[in-house]
Amino acid sequence: MEILNSKFQPPQLPAILHRERLFRKVSAISGKALITVTAGAGYGKTTLARDAVSRLDIKTVWIRLDPRDTDLMVFMACLESGIRRAFTGLDDHHQKSSPEQSILKHNPRLVLKFLRTLEKTVQKETVMVLDDYHLVQENKTINEALELMLLHLPAHMHLILISRREPPIRLSRLRSMNRLIEISEADLSFTFPEIKDFFSKIFNLPVTDDHILELHEKTGGWAASLVLFRYALKGKTQGEIETCLLGFKGSHRFIFSYLEENIFETQPLETREFMMKAGLLSVIDPEFCNRVFQITNAGIILGRMMEDHLLIFPANENQTLFIFHHLLKDYLAEKLSLEYPVPELNALHQRIAQEIEPDDIFEALFHYIEGRDYDDAIRVIETHELKFLLEGKIHFLGKCLEKIPGTVVENNPKLLFAQAKLFSYYGSPREAVLKLQTAYSLFKKTQSNEDMVKCLVDIGAQYYGSGYVKEAKLLMEQVLSEVNPSSATYIVAMTYLIFLAAVLGEFDASEKYTREAGEVIAEYPDFERCVALALINTSYAYKLYISGDFEKSRALNEKLLKTVLDLKAESVLPLIYYQCSATSAALGRFETGYDYGKKGIEICEKINLRDSKKGWVHIAVSQNCMGLGRFEEAIDHLNAGIEIFEMPCNRWGLANARHCLHQVLVEQKKPDQAKELLLNSLDIIDGYDVIITEGILENSLAALLIQEKNPEEAMDCLNRSRH
Repeated sequence: MEILNSKFQPPQLPAILHRERLFRKVSAISGKALITVTAGAGYGKTTLARDAVSRLDIKTVWIRLDPRDTDLMVFMACLESGIRRAFTGLDDHHQKSSPEQSILKHNPRLVLKFLRTLEKTVQKETVMVLDDYHLVQENKTINEALELMLLHLPAHMHLILISRREPPIRLSRLRSMNRLIEISEADLSFTFPEIKDFFSKIFNLPVTDDHILELHEKTGGWAASLVLFRYALKGKTQGEIETCLLGFKGSHRFIFSYLEENIFETQPLETREFMMKAGLLSVIDPEFCNRVFQITNAGIILGRMMEDHLLIFPANENQTLFIFHHLLKDYLAEKLSLEYPVPELNALHQRIAQEIEPDDIFEALFHYIEGRDYDDAIRVIETHELKFLLEGKIHFLGKCLEKIPGTVVENNPKLLFAQAKLFSYYGSPREAVLKLQTAYSLFKKTQSNEDMVKCLVDIGAQYYGSGYVKEAKLLMEQVLSEVNPSSATYIVAMTYLIFLAAVLGEFDASEKYTREAGEVIAEYPDFERCVALALINTSYAYKLYISGDFEKSRALNEKLLKTVLDLKAESVLPLIYYQCSATSAALGRFETGYDYGKKGIEICEKINLRDSKKGWVHIAVSQNCMGLGRFEEAIDHLNAGIEIFEMPCNRWGLANARHCLHQVLVEQKKPDQAKELLLNSLDIIDGYDVIITEGILENSLAALLIQEKNPEEAMDCLNRSRH
């Protein structure tokens, strides 16, 4: 995932007032883990932090967060990238994919990996500034990651958190340890002496003490209103200043009118038109503006705005990219919506999206949706589905879909299908099925048979994710005759059928489906054939494993692993790592199996996978942990797997996880608890026809009954396991 350099550029400040009372608070950072700077828009949070760290003799890593960082893996990648750039001058994240959330209760490795990077890389006093944290704090896992990080930060490493809202993280421990500095909205409000210095020393404006007192009363010391009032006073006489003061109100609702009168309307028409359009961009590139806005002088206009200090700031060291102050952006967005008819505004968003799509599909998707071009939005989602997954932008994709009116989504089967994919990735197959059923009904109205079949196959996949293995197989079999053999849907259906038949103990059927798929795939073009074979053989390797042919399964999985890594088909890797790990455990190669399993969990986190496949990887890791005598670690992985299986109520997965947990209890000399787990597991899969799992559970129960000297019941269990 490539991360732009501008993300790590501290803001370049104009002439500012050095606020000594606040600087003293920040300068006490030594020995502190965290400084929070929390206030509403326009209180000078970023200005204070930038001024303070520039005056301290301390290494600074500045990270400007944005809404696309709301996925945990993206967030952590930004932090690590910022550290590497600051201390090594290098950053390898542009060569790697880096996505979202893990359940930190069981998987703190992302944070621990970052902390190890800090230990190796950061050897001197350093502060990391996370600007605009409010844009990402709605994600609970990011807050949890930050809490864990703060508990283990090296003593010479400090964080400054800048946010418009109180960060939802637990700070009581840091407070009790005196490792926290809190700067609030009240702290940031300008005092009478600061307002006086601001106007007299910085801007050399003739404002009397009475004027200052009145300003202080009217503004409450709100920095934004003071800055804007300064623009209003430019070139004014004493009498005119008093007139301005009479009409001045410093509250937020008057800011836009001041921007209108003192900044926007003072510009020529050409600049006003440019400002409104450029306000739509997250970063303003003059060449990009020339192309999209069909002008030739964007650079000149931006240069004049910089000279006039019109709330514009450089976004990089070379001053070739720019950003507007957020208050100006908000004003310009409202102004644009008033000045431009909706069709013209939509067309502008669409031009931006078309121009930016080759370089940034995420920004393009945002503008397609803002421009109500839902067809192109759907195209981007469909075309780059895997890219959203691999780069950890699942949460971002969800937020984009939320912006599409519900009536549009509910009447667009392709958007419903995309929503179903999101639910599936997040481990909520039941919600996914509801979306797919609605999508199917809409496709049926338009007689879109190929899409109808695609929905049914995906519904079957969700049945499996919920533990309804038999139902999933039946549905796949019913639609198979309607699937075009040359389509990707055919390969998906056959991949599932080979796998599901094996799970149900129907090994002959699994073999038959494998042969049929192989005959069809033989006619595919080279690349498509290679990908299709990898998918089919992944399921066939599971059939070999579950039928007890561990050595053949191991050999096929290791061959598949190399193929899939060469193809960069990372979405297939979790199952392959699971099978490599599970077969290694069956063969007694526990260290190898453990390593495979850990890689499987890492890839699940990387591609943001939280469905049952991740649960199975945890089970495989636990099996190898038991072989290595690491029973506590095995329990941690089993609990993580159980949590994943419980969300969709995947009974088959839960039964297997609890069977492994019973093995730990046996080793810990707790036979009664182990027996209770087995009985519970048999109960929850009763009637689900997963005979292999039933047989494994019955055999294990028989072993415990023999230990209890209860041979008759043990024999009953063994007899049941044969059926």
